[in-house]
Amino acid sequence: MKSLNKHLQEFGFKPELSFTIDPTGKKEKLFYKNLNKILGSYRYEEYCRIQDSCVDELSMMKFIGGSESLFKFLLSAQIDISEQMFQEILEIIKCCKINPYRILEFGGANGWASDYLINYVFGKVEESVIVDNFPNWSTVNPEIKIHSEDYFDYENDTKFNFIFSILGYSAEDYSSFLEKAISFLSEDGVLILGLRIGNEQSYQKALITIYKLGCHLDLVVCKKITVGNEKFPILTIKKGVVRITKNLELASIRKGFYNLDRPKRIIGYEARVIFELINGGNVLIEKRNYWDDGTWLNMTYLEYNGLVFRVLDNFSNSFFVLEFPILEQITIEEVIENIQFKENYFERSI
Repeated sequence: MKSLNKHLQEFGFKPELSFTIDPTGKKEKLFYKNLNKILGSYRYEEYCRIQDSCVDELSMMKFIGGSESLFKFLLSAQIDISEQMFQEILEIIKCCKINPYRILEFGGANGWASDYLINYVFGKVEESVIVDNFPNWSTVNPEIKIHSEDYFDYENDTKFNFIFSILGYSAEDYSSFLEKAISFLSEDGVLILGLRIGNEQSYQKALITIYKLGCHLDLVVCKKITVGNEKFPILTIKKGVVRITKNLELASIRKGFYNLDRPKRIIGYEARVIFELINGGNVLIEKRNYWDDGTWLNMTYLEYNGLVFRVLDNFSNSFFVLEFPILEQITIEEVIENIQFKENYFERSI
C-alpha cells in the first residue's frame, strides 16, 4: 500500500514540516521560517497577530483570502494529526470489513483522504463526495466531487454507505453536526468521525444524540487516540435502534473516551461498602458453584439505578469482588476460569 506521507506530498501538503509530534521543536522553527518566506515580513507579522489573538476562524480565513496553496501550507502544520487519525480509520475499515459504493466526506480539503480510499482501499466506487466550506479547492481526482459550501447548506437525496470526517467539525455541542451527517447515512452504512471532543460532558451529549437518532456506537472499534499533547475520540456509528441506558452510557464513555475496555473492578472492604448501598437493587441472575469439599463461589448480577453490577463472594467471606458497568453477563463457569487463569483478577481497575 502506498505511503500516506508521500500521498499527502503529492496532494500539495508538507508533512515534513508538521510539528505536532516533534519533541525537538526543529520542525516548528522550519515551518515558520518557510511561512515567513511565503508571506513576506509584513504579512507574516499580520498572521502572527491573528494567530496569537485567538480570534475566530473567520478572521484567519479572511487572511488566507481564498489562496489554496497558502491554506494547504497552513494545514500542513498539523497534518500529522490528520495522518494518524486517518491511519486509525483505515484500521477500523479493515476491522469492520467496510466496502462501500458511495462515500461522503465532511471537511475533506482537496480530497487526499477520499482519493487514498478509492485508489488503495476500496477500488472503484459509484460516487464520492466531499463537502468543505473552503471555496477554492481543486480536486485532483475527477471521480471526487467537491461541494464548496457549509455542511448545513448541503443537500442530497442520495444515501451514503460510508461517511467520515477527520477533524472536520469543532464545537462544544456536536448535536447538529451529528444530525446532519446521520441524515445521509444508509441503513447498512457506517459513519466514522474523528473529532476534537475535549471533555466527557461533550462526549456524553454526542452519545445521547447518536442513540436518539436511531443509531448506536460500535464499541469494539471506538477509541481515543493520542497525537502529541492532544487526544481525539474516534466514533464509529451505525444505524440500528438501541435503547441508551445509564449502563450502556457509562460503558460507552469508558470505552470511547477513556479507552477502558473492562468494567471497573473493586475488591475487599471498599467493594462491601458499595454493595451495602446497592443491595436493594433488582437481582437479575444469581448462581452458586459448589465443590466436593463443601466450598462454594456465589455470583450475582444486579441492577441498581440503571447500572448493572456483578458481585462475587465465597463460602468463607474471604474475598468480595464488585464490577460495573456490566454489558456482557458471562456464566459462573467463565468467571471461575478468569479467576484461575488471570493473574491480575484480584486487582482493582479504574
